[in-house]
Amino acid sequence: MPKLEECKSVLAELEKASRADKGLNDRIWVCLCWADLYYHFARGRWHFTGSLDATIALVERVLPGWLIASIGQDDHKAWHAELRKGHITSFSTVSLAGAPTPPLALLTALFRALIAQMEKADG
Repeated sequence: MPKLEECKSVLAELEKASRADKGLNDRIWVCLCWADLYYHFARGRWHFTGSLDATIALVERVLPGWLIASIGQDDHKAWHAELRKGHITSFSTVSLAGAPTPPLALLTALFRALIAQMEKADG
């Protein structure tokens, strides 16, 4: 189970990130995938911060029941991602994020949603 403070620390790094980052990939793996780095290296490296496919798979694993409502780019070339919990027409929770790349935007939305869920569960 991910720890709230670790998730907040990763979110802070994501909000500052401007491109794919190997060290951040490792922190995401350890925080969310519940495996140590030795297992990770034995299985191959995940490129969450540089791969939209890897990030989508991570969202599906970490936030079951959530939908990726949109990933798009605005007029200023910034990327935005929106995650929704519930049905597209009657969602109960939304997580929005913007970032320089699509994977970073989706990862930021994922961590914001996960942290909100954890804080709600804590009280």
